Amino acid sequence: MEALNQLWLPVDKSWRLNERHYGALQGMNKDEATQQIGQKIVYHWRRSYRGISLPLPEAPASLHREARYRHVSLTDLLGGESLEITQRRLLPYWHHVIVLRVASGETMLLVSHANTLRALTMFIEQIDENKVPDLHVLTGIPVLYEMNEKRAITARYSLE
Repeated sequence: MEALNQLWLPVDKSWRLNERHYGALQGMNKDEATQQIGQKIVYHWRRSYRGISLPLPEAPASLHREARYRHVSLTDLLGGESLEITQRRLLPYWHHVIVLRVASGETMLLVSHANTLRALTMFIEQIDENKVPDLHVLTGIPVLYEMNEKRAITARYSLE
């Protein structure tokens, strides 16, 4: 924002936009996880809608100790998330913040992480869960959605 001389614009942050929690895979790269667990299982956990890795039982309590999660109910912090769970975490922010502000005439730039954006794209574009493994959100490529007064998406533009 500094490079664009836009520091005056408001910035909202929400834990609901954070990256998916990978449970036991947290902190591992793809290759490492594949070597330890197997390619087919890791692919399912990473790319499917409902696939979820083994949870980290200590994750909710350890996350809750972090300043960015102290205001979040401990029951909302999980030891791992599927894309479905990530979507459930994200949608309240979509409905109660983004949609309301866009419907009131604001233009918003939503910046988040790949899986969170995959979950949102799936919802917005009504993509069937069986097609989710093939859904790729390109890093750094903006997608513009237009919304009408009935809060329905009317157009999608991308530089892909």
